[in-house]
Amino acid sequence: MIKRSSLSFILFFFIVTHLQSYDLSIIKSGDVKNYDKIISIFVNYTNLSYKIFNVNKVPEEKLTSSIAIANPKAIFVIGAKAAVFALKNFPGKPIIYSMVKHEEIFSNVENIAGVKGAVSTIKQMKVIRETFPNISSIGILYTNKTKKNTMLFRDAGVKLGIKINTYLISSKSQLNSTLRKLYIDNDAFYLQLDPMFIFTDFVKSAIVKSIEYRKPVITFSPVIVKIGAVMAADINYGDVAKKAALITNNIVSKGIKPIKMKNIYPNPIIYLNLFIARKLGIQIPDSVVDNALIIKK
Repeated sequence: MIKRSSLSFILFFFIVTHLQSYDLSIIKSGDVKNYDKIISIFVNYTNLSYKIFNVNKVPEEKLTSSIAIANPKAIFVIGAKAAVFALKNFPGKPIIYSMVKHEEIFSNVENIAGVKGAVSTIKQMKVIRETFPNISSIGILYTNKTKKNTMLFRDAGVKLGIKINTYLISSKSQLNSTLRKLYIDNDAFYLQLDPMFIFTDFVKSAIVKSIEYRKPVITFSPVIVKIGAVMAADINYGDVAKKAALITNNIVSKGIKPIKMKNIYPNPIIYLNLFIARKLGIQIPDSVVDNALIIKK
């Protein structure tokens, strides 16, 4: 015969676990506006119950215990910190990732699949070619930190008939003279994400020289487009959410193993500064303008 105290405990445990159960744990790497945007779209494309956690606000042991008790069917992570946490504490649970740029942290791991945290270089180059059909060469500054990405960018340019001239920078003292040479030698300047270059004075200097030489700055961020770059190809966060939801539905609803799913790139969203484009005498095709976000007319 089961004692009343034992029965009460079993009933209590059943009620607690039932109330705490849900299909999906969503773990984000911090309070980032774009993370919340991804989540709001993502949950609309999955017919799953869920609970959201912030890995920065809950102690690791408590977060692990909370998710383990709920025993969700899968875990959706946003950002590298959340991905590392999930891989460490739930090695057998299906994990769907997003907004992770350095996927090598989970190379050869079978229980994870998702959407990469950057637009592929070939997709970037395609939208650049569509936006500037008459460009034949682009100059790009790089450091040892961004060498790998620069070489990928160069190879993508070759495939699309654009010559990419690269300029190695080892100190900030080289920036102004090298930038001047870059504008003389090329049809455009691609300003990539590198701590050596992304500071206010240099960005403003690059924009001034762009107008002086009548050659556009192309970049990765709409913020720099607002300052005076002509175009940026940034991550389409809505596309990240929809693709992550598709992978999640395939894993949770159809039982497809993460290892069978492809890790995919998001599509870019194009930002344009038409005011600067006109000032430089650049005519951007209507087909591009119609599908872009216009920062300044």
